[in-house]
Amino acid sequence: MKKVLHHDIYIGGILMAFAAFFFILTGEFPKESSYFPRFFTCALILISALIIWQGVQKTRLLQQGEDAESGDAPITGRELRQPMIGLIGIVAYIAAISLIGFFVSTGLFLLAYMWCLKIRSIPMLLISTLAVEVFIYVLFVMQLKLTMPAGILF
Repeated sequence: MKKVLHHDIYIGGILMAFAAFFFILTGEFPKESSYFPRFFTCALILISALIIWQGVQKTRLLQQGEDAESGDAPITGRELRQPMIGLIGIVAYIAAISLIGFFVSTGLFLLAYMWCLKIRSIPMLLISTLAVEVFIYVLFVMQLKLTMPAGILF
């Protein structure tokens, strides 16, 4: 019988590594400023440990041939395709912010994601994107006086 680990073990491990990395980064913060992020990273480590524990229990059930929960079989690579495309899109968006600027990259990101969500109406795409951009500009730039990252385009 093939040994299969439940996907909760992987998810919990990734979350725990993520939290540990950011906990280490808080070492560079001033003492008083580090309490808040350290509290939340410790909470995330605890929650990650609980996810791993549940994953171990579900793995035992799967190896015994029992259903851990209905529809709780291990995730296949095919099921991860869309989330991975989404993750790559978000990483590309974050990288584009520093290269071409916040407003340009946000507009392109919104258009691309609405297109992926099968919104094909050009007026709807343009009006929605423009409305979000104007809202962000008015709220963050005009009202809160924040400076948004500028790139080579804007």
